[in-house]
Amino acid sequence: MTIQHVHLVEYGTELAHLEPTQLSALTQAAGSRLVLRPSTIPGLTEIVATSYVGTIVTDAVQIVIQPKLAIPTLLYLLEVGGEALDLADELAAVDSKPELLPAIATLLVRLGEKATARGLHHRYRDFAEPLVAMRGRVDLKSQMRRSGVMSPVDCRFDEFTADVAENQVLKCAIQRVARLDGVPAVTRRSAARLLLTLGEVSDVDVRPQDIDRIIINRLNRHYLPALRLSRLILERASVSVAHGAHHVSAFLVDMNQVFETFVEHRLRRALRNELQVLGQHRDWLDVDRKVRIIPDYVLRRDGQVVFVADAKYKFTADGVARQSDYYQLLAYCTALGLPAGMLIYADTEGDLPPHKIEVRAAGVRVVTHRLSMGGSRSDIDAAVERLAGALLTAIADNSSNGLAHATPPASR
Repeated sequence: MTIQHVHLVEYGTELAHLEPTQLSALTQAAGSRLVLRPSTIPGLTEIVATSYVGTIVTDAVQIVIQPKLAIPTLLYLLEVGGEALDLADELAAVDSKPELLPAIATLLVRLGEKATARGLHHRYRDFAEPLVAMRGRVDLKSQMRRSGVMSPVDCRFDEFTADVAENQVLKCAIQRVARLDGVPAVTRRSAARLLLTLGEVSDVDVRPQDIDRIIINRLNRHYLPALRLSRLILERASVSVAHGAHHVSAFLVDMNQVFETFVEHRLRRALRNELQVLGQHRDWLDVDRKVRIIPDYVLRRDGQVVFVADAKYKFTADGVARQSDYYQLLAYCTALGLPAGMLIYADTEGDLPPHKIEVRAAGVRVVTHRLSMGGSRSDIDAAVERLAGALLTAIADNSSNGLAHATPPASR
């Protein structure tokens, strides 16, 4: 069967001919991350991209959703959670790849090769095994369960081994990405060679949260870039899922989530001497605490909430925020007793949104700020610094105008 290749840009639309069983398989693979609906043209399905970018493949169709941001820029946004990584040499290998999955796969192989270039990381591990010959020390508690059987002997011993968490994570991620449809053949071959290097490492089904428990020190720090990218892959990749008679695989990244997380971490760093930045702050809209609100960012000073902001990756083409964005931020300001809040956008198209609107009767101001995601990493860092400055200015304006909390925020 010939596979249809459908290329979209995020939020873009294309048409494809899909049989009912093929449409069902694609729906199973994509879920709500794609919108699939009948076209006005008989026999064709309208495929509408959302905020997710990446690759979805079934045995009938390969869908590639291209991010509007350049791949190196997107990779920089995905590096949050610690200090920025120096990936200049590795990024040169992916700069020419316009699609996310090939770039991610190539980057992981490069980082894996770099991490293991001087040999696999080794560490002493404690093992407990029944052995015919004595090794280490007898595990008395386990041995006594054998009711007098003298052989084999339950032993506990230390061994200097490469079968450690760092290598298990790397092997699991390499195996996962090598099985994804859409990975270039040359990258797949490089991955196979790297897996041979990791041959003595156990096949472990690693969960993303397992990676967070690895303690980074001077002995394994060179693994950090590969571990960070491995976590992303294990979190986002869905491989070789059989849906009836169809084979599907997917690697998708939510740009909304990427943008929100990036802004949170970078603002926390930029404002660390001025304000406390709380991400995904849970509070209540109503007095009886029946309706939840979860602003993207709440800013505190001396334990008091002084500002609220929401990150929105996209606004409309005419430069106006969606009405629901204004309503949502107004609800946050009202519930938290704040006179103003900010909508933070990152879209490279359309006109600039209105810098400020004032809500009738309520007297609440909604400030908008467009965070530029273009240019180099240093350009993006400078844009975040300007955003931090805009937040401080908005808070200072509230104070200078005598505007403070209308009511104290509810206790947490």
